[in-house]
Amino acid sequence: MAYLYFDVNATNVNGITFSTSFSGADAAADDAFTITTPGGQVIVLDEANAGDAAKYTAAGVSFSPTANDTFGLTAAGLVAGFPDATNTSLYSDTTLGTAIAGDAVTLGEGCYFVSYNNETITANANRATLYIPTILDGIDTLATNVINCQCNCELNSDKAQSYIKARGYLDLIYYKADTATTNTEIAAINTMITTLTNFLAGTDELCGSC
Repeated sequence: MAYLYFDVNATNVNGITFSTSFSGADAAADDAFTITTPGGQVIVLDEANAGDAAKYTAAGVSFSPTANDTFGLTAAGLVAGFPDATNTSLYSDTTLGTAIAGDAVTLGEGCYFVSYNNETITANANRATLYIPTILDGIDTLATNVINCQCNCELNSDKAQSYIKARGYLDLIYYKADTATTNTEIAAINTMITTLTNFLAGTDELCGSC
């Protein structure tokens, strides 16, 4: 039984597998992780890809038949491991048609999608992960303004409206990420993330139709 813990932070895209028995999935050289970035590039880390084995090591990927598989991808690590487009692990988009060098991969804030071929929990095998600290900080500011900027305990309508719009849009992003089942769905989610980021920065509006 194998499980993947996947995490994104300010500098790293991290993963580690856990298994109840290494005589199971991890014992075979067949683990594969497919990560789609907010920029739409695709990183395919395939244990069976002997041709890129040394590149994986340089990039911060460790496959093992007797211990946890791990990866800690950074922008610098991808450049070190994949200095040019001669590889079968980094691609420009979800069609996997064009190989790219490590410096063409954009990490950072947004919606990621990861697939793990040996994931025991079916619902976790293909899942979206949000890394949106700028948006969360903006929502925190709006919420604080709603609470603090009151007159006789009556809400400031402009500040309340901004918070409601932003929080409602964030809930939509959470829902779409939670229900995404393929990496092709995250492009639309990342467009929404850009819209909300711009709204919080005061350069875009959130308007729809009833």
